[in-house]
Amino acid sequence: MDALTSEEPPPDSTDFAGWKRAAEQGILQHLPLEAIAAALQDLRFNTDAGLRNALAKALSDRTYKLLRKQVGRNHPNGGTDIIDRVHVQVFEALAQPASADAKGFREAFVARLMFRLKDAIAKEARERRIPDEPAPRQTQISQKPNNSAQGQAETSGQSDPDEGVGDADGDDATPFKSRWNPALLDGVQAANRQIDIDRFLETNIADDRKRLAFRLFMDEMPFKSSKSDSIAKALGIDEKTARQWIEEIRTQLEKKIGDLS
Repeated sequence: MDALTSEEPPPDSTDFAGWKRAAEQGILQHLPLEAIAAALQDLRFNTDAGLRNALAKALSDRTYKLLRKQVGRNHPNGGTDIIDRVHVQVFEALAQPASADAKGFREAFVARLMFRLKDAIAKEARERRIPDEPAPRQTQISQKPNNSAQGQAETSGQSDPDEGVGDADGDDATPFKSRWNPALLDGVQAANRQIDIDRFLETNIADDRKRLAFRLFMDEMPFKSSKSDSIAKALGIDEKTARQWIEEIRTQLEKKIGDLS
């Protein structure tokens, strides 16, 4: 029986002997994840549970490592809950060969895995998000007598030209408005916009493949490429279809939440 090498193409998804040999030679960690996912769906394991366990363990270990690299430990429980949720979804999908996820894992495993990971992170963000409550409006009452020019201006409803500037030497001095940098909120606004997009995709785009296409587009993945992953390759569609899907969702999104640029 000839030995397999990691440089050779993986066995066909129904090649029991080929996968048995790969497991025995310990090269499963080097074979494409798409091929292992396909073998787990297509092979008949009635006579050899050991092979099924070997394939499942190889896929499980490599999936967990991929997820761990992508999930920051700043999430609750160090991100383990998110990883476990996605990890389970992979094997649930493979148990249902006709599902969109099962087909996606066979075609572009990592792209589909990242799609499921983004969904899980977005779900956690929505569950943790607490709507901002406006701070109670405080009315400043001047302690100065109204017989002054400032008091007369306040009584007549006219604003004091120096109001809001503050006394640099006083304890209640307020900072100049020009010192506040609106750019400090850019990160918050971007996060809120992403949550809005995630919520829209989940509630308005029923087709999993279209949602995946748009998430890949938002990650700046090309529509088509011969040198790297692409939307067309990840979804098994042509470039024209990929562009049509993205334009369709963009149009709907812009009507709901405004310009995406």
